[in-house]
Amino acid sequence: MRNTTTDQMSLERPEKHRISLEEAREHAKLTQAQTCRMLGVPLSSLIKWERGERIPSVDKAIELAHLYKLKLDDINFCRSNGKA
Repeated sequence: MRNTTTDQMSLERPEKHRISLEEAREHAKLTQAQTCRMLGVPLSSLIKWERGERIPSVDKAIELAHLYKLKLDDINFCRSNGKA
């Protein structure tokens, strides 16, 4: 038997605030050039990730989180409208 109170509470849980990739990089006091060098990616890729035009691979997303000293789920990898 399902506990509807528990089910409802999990659905009503407020969404955690996530920081944008650009904000995360700036908070880590890194430039785009430094970040690209450390990740081994072209500047055009990082710019697209920060604009929400593309989403980094899982491996690069994990590297970004580690580089910015954040948890992976603390970072918003999508545009504000939720689309990549």
